[in-house]
Amino acid sequence: MQYDYISIWIIGRNESKVIANTLQYLLKQTYPLDKIEIIFVDGNSSDNTVSEVEQTLKWKITYKVVNERSIQNPKWPNYWHSWARNVAIMHMDKNSKYMAWIDADCRADKDRLLSLRNTIKDSPKNIAWAGWPRYVEKQWNISKRELVLNYYFTSTIMSIWNPAYCERNIKYMPSIAGYNSIYKKDILKKYMYNTTYPFNTDDIEINYRISKDKLKFLYSSKAKIFHRLDETIEQFLKHLFVYGNWATNTSRLHWEIVRLYIPISVLYVLYWILLPLLCWLSNILFWIYRIALLPILLIFLLSIAVFIENIIKAKTRKSIYVFFLVPLHVFMYGWWVVYNILNLKKIFK
Repeated sequence: MQYDYISIWIIGRNESKVIANTLQYLLKQTYPLDKIEIIFVDGNSSDNTVSEVEQTLKWKITYKVVNERSIQNPKWPNYWHSWARNVAIMHMDKNSKYMAWIDADCRADKDRLLSLRNTIKDSPKNIAWAGWPRYVEKQWNISKRELVLNYYFTSTIMSIWNPAYCERNIKYMPSIAGYNSIYKKDILKKYMYNTTYPFNTDDIEINYRISKDKLKFLYSSKAKIFHRLDETIEQFLKHLFVYGNWATNTSRLHWEIVRLYIPISVLYVLYWILLPLLCWLSNILFWIYRIALLPILLIFLLSIAVFIENIIKAKTRKSIYVFFLVPLHVFMYGWWVVYNILNLKKIFK
């Protein structure tokens, strides 16, 4: 069998606790290691992430460690995910035919890269990318709380059956997160990640531009990757800021791809702002209280459904956290969307 040369890109900052494990699993791939290069783009880490990468990979595989600040661009004053991804693209080997992505805190199944390559190999010219859902990591000394948080973030109900988190019987996807994906190199180099504005965008933005040119994304559940996400409530809240930030910035560039959960979250924030007024009006017009209580009732019913799903998957009483996480999730996500919409100086600075 003839194997194509593949570049694997990883971006990370201060990932010294997990990066060695992630790389060890990449070294166990059934795909020939002499047909792989690993590109690690460091986000100017203040810990020993870089030394962990070099010690793990040295003499075992072709690799590059690049600092995201190694390439200067006056149009991009903020170094973050989109820019780091472009740095990885700029440094991939000229012989690479594909570029596969993995996050710094993932465990790849041993056949993952082979499955990715076999799916996209010999695909039609209108196929740009292939990707799969993520699975919750349960082997890396995972606490019960972390397990609950991770199953919550990948909830089938909360994500509205998003194929990024659950297996679906479909052939194509409009977009999916990149942590378990493979792109054709020439297509990725043509589009690059968006660095037009001084803010960060995500996978949805680049995939949207690609799909506008009638290119498609394959979907399958054959390649498996196990992903860690949040260990604490603080990290959970930080992720909501990041996701709200990305969603707003992407929508600024392409208003036609505003997702349903964005206006729902914004309306939920407005509801809490207007709740005192609704309560006051209910003293005058008694039926108003029904409107005032409806969102709370809906959130409670949603929490019950997500709690049942979570406790079945996580098998722990700590799934009770869900009743706190659901309203907090919707409110904080909406709050950061509103904040970023109003923060116009981001565009004009």
